[in-house]
Amino acid sequence: MIRRLHTDTNGWVINGTTYDGPAPDDLGGHEASGEDMATHALARGLAWRGGDGVLRFPQDDRDLWKHLRARGLDGSEASERLLELRDVRRICRGEVPLAPGVARAIPGPYQLPGLPYSFPEVPGLVVRHAVTEDLDKVAQATVELGDQPVSCPPDSPCRCTPPEAHAFLALAQEWDKPSHTQLVLEWNQNPLQWELMFHDQDEDMPVSSRTYHLTRERPHWFWREAWKPVADGLVALGFPTMSAIVRGDLDYYTQSLKYHYKATVRRRSRQKTTLDYDLATIPFAGWPARRGLKDDVGVQGVTIQEATEAELPDVIGWLQANRHSRTDISVKMLREWFFLDRSAVLVARVNDVIQSVRTVRERRPTVSSIAQLSTLKDDPDAALTSEAVRRWQVGCGYTKATRFTPEAIYDNPLMQATLAREGFRPLGRRNNGGGGITTIESEADL
Repeated sequence: MIRRLHTDTNGWVINGTTYDGPAPDDLGGHEASGEDMATHALARGLAWRGGDGVLRFPQDDRDLWKHLRARGLDGSEASERLLELRDVRRICRGEVPLAPGVARAIPGPYQLPGLPYSFPEVPGLVVRHAVTEDLDKVAQATVELGDQPVSCPPDSPCRCTPPEAHAFLALAQEWDKPSHTQLVLEWNQNPLQWELMFHDQDEDMPVSSRTYHLTRERPHWFWREAWKPVADGLVALGFPTMSAIVRGDLDYYTQSLKYHYKATVRRRSRQKTTLDYDLATIPFAGWPARRGLKDDVGVQGVTIQEATEAELPDVIGWLQANRHSRTDISVKMLREWFFLDRSAVLVARVNDVIQSVRTVRERRPTVSSIAQLSTLKDDPDAALTSEAVRRWQVGCGYTKATRFTPEAIYDNPLMQATLAREGFRPLGRRNNGGGGITTIESEADL
């Protein structure tokens, strides 16, 4: 019996022939064993033959999914085919050295005009249609947020290979489906939000079925303003209204959508809430101006100064030189709040020496959101600093201040003393989903 495998120019096996008896003079292809032929039959075009004559097959589920997508399958089809192909690895354990091809994104029911859109107010902020290559970053972000486990749970039937591919494969089933338009909001090429949208045939309108915030730090007005190019695109396609589906247990989020988007509740159940939007009445207002005062604020030797963009590296350097358990998070918050949310970075100095750093941004027109970036123990004049920060906020037009304090440090004596001194009263716990950090929301009258 003569067995031959035929490959394309890249080494992928595209055909196999078996001759039981006299064979043609020009056989072509490569000599193959019975195991090679079995691998080809199982692999369905995903076996690869190198110059050494050894057949190989993608060993990582993420690579296998990408190879399938590059061959024209959509996300759900690739996920289903992947499960069928895993048995190939029992007889073919070599890794394919070729990177998966670039898969064309499947646009879904809407190709929104005006996308990609780069926001002139925020350099590096872009909203666009998602592409397959976004999946790696989005999956990693879900792990960092705690919404997906780091590795495949031992009792999970999915048997992800390797186990750390679990988050990727969980999202891959939803990725690039013809029934859904997928959108990504990114800043400096790092995804901030992923949104799924399908067309409701009965209502003849778009439905936002899933909005996934990959950062839980942004104020709600930010998400509204960042969504304006999407709303404009839907209107341009002839849709004056749309609806959205929100998890039933996220009542605070529903209330925020009603306030910030003028959404109305159509129906509510324990599992989900459906809201309607009139796209013409959403109160888009643009990015607010960064709040600030003309002069520094001083209280008995403590001076509050607003850091300029040029001064941020020095402030970050001070934070890194005075490290604490959350310094890396603080530096990330400083950058994101300053550039994305137009926050003010308030530096408390005594005799021109930095004592502490906070950042304050607009949550609502008369309500601030404040974050402590340095440790409380670094500021020996904490009471004077608190008063100076309060006066700064009042001078900027705020009447209330809010904080979201990580639950893990909320009961710290220094934190409790600070909250009491500044008049903050707890409003409740907030966990925005998955295994993310639980915070205690509190507010104070200024």
